[in-house]
Amino acid sequence: MPADLLNAPKQLELSHEKRAWKNVWSAGQGVGSIDDVPTTAELCDRLVREYREAMNEAAELGVSQAA
Repeated sequence: MPADLLNAPKQLELSHEKRAWKNVWSAGQGVGSIDDVPTTAELCDRLVREYREAMNEAAELGVSQAA
C-alpha cells in the first residue's frame, strides 16, 4: 500500500461543512439493471431505429412536430 494511503484519514472530516454531503459522490445504483452491452454502432443504430419508430407512431396518431 502506498505511504500516502497509510497516513490518510480513515473517514472524511465533514464537521466544518455547511452541506456535509456535497463532497460525497455515489454511482452504480443502476448497474444491476443493465442487461446488454452493445457496441457503439449497435447503440447508434438502435437509437436511430427507435427514434424513427416513435416518429412514425406519433405521425399515425396525428401528433405534429414542433418547429
